[in-house]
Formats: sequence, structure tokens, C-alpha cells
Amino acid sequence: MRAGLGTAAALVAAVAGIFIATNIGGEGVKGYTLNETLPQMVSDFGAATQVVEISVAHDNVDYKVIPRDGQLHIRNYDLVQYEIQAGTAGYNRKVTNVVRAPTAGETSQAHATLGQIDPEVTDRLLHKVGFSRNGSSARLDGLAWVLESVQGPSNAYIATLDGGHVHRVNGTPTP
Repeated sequence: MRAGLGTAAALVAAVAGIFIATNIGGEGVKGYTLNETLPQMVSDFGAATQVVEISVAHDNVDYKVIPRDGQLHIRNYDLVQYEIQAGTAGYNRKVTNVVRAPTAGETSQAHATLGQIDPEVTDRLLHKVGFSRNGSSARLDGLAWVLESVQGPSNAYIATLDGGHVHRVNGTPTP
């Protein structure tokens, strides 16, 4: 009978570990989106804040901005993985901030403002080019969005700040 209880306990522990790994990671803890983080950035820095770069990947959003204080503020919204027990992963949301003087190149790259960016633009663009959020990224560089897929550089697109004029990197327009 004790062997049966031990087996049952081990089975319950295994099921609990699988539940934790699959429901805390990915499903249980929501990754960050531009739609969620952009309003917070506007609230913290102002709509007139100049954007050097915004990078949106699967669960993370990273900003490089220059607000009125003239400093470069780098804010990363990340979903980070850590080990709960041997072989079982957990996930947490983490926001980090770094402030430093911008380089001349960063200052010259800052053309758009936070207030000019539509919080839903990356989701629309990824959908338009047929990329899923998993394995794809969207990066605002200057006044253009660059969309890439892990499937390689042949799967890269460029779009204007407002999400219009989408073109494959080799120049072929998208439908």
C-alpha cells in the first residue's frame, strides 16, 4: 500500500510540475505588448518625447527615448524565465531602466515622438505580413518599422511610422 501511495504522490508532483511549467510560463504570465507599454511610456515621459528606437519581440518591448531632460532613457519590459525547481521553469514580468547621455548618432536618429505612435501598429503590421508574434520582431528605427521573422532575412519587411507602405526588404510590395 505504501508503494501505491508513493507512486500516487510522485504522479501528483509530476502533474503539478507540468501544470506550473505550462500555465505560469507563456499562458499564466502575459508577456508585454506595445499596446500595453506605450501608454505607460507616454504617461512617464510625455507625448513629445523623442524616440530613438522601439523594439517589440515575442514577450518583450524595449524603448530608447530622449525626453525633455535630454538624457537617453532605456526601458526594457521583459518576461524573464527562472528555475522554480530542477527542470521546472517559472516566469516573471520585469521592467528595467537605464539613463545615460545619448550619443550623437542616437540624437540624430530620434525623429518620431511617443505621441505619434499607434499602440496597435505592430500587431497590425505583423498580421498584415503573416508573421506570428512568436518568432517575429518589429523595430522602429527613425521613421520606419522593420519587421523580421526567425525564418530568415528573406522574411523581412519595412513599413512607415503609421504602418503604411509595407514593402518586403527586397522591394516587393505586400498585398
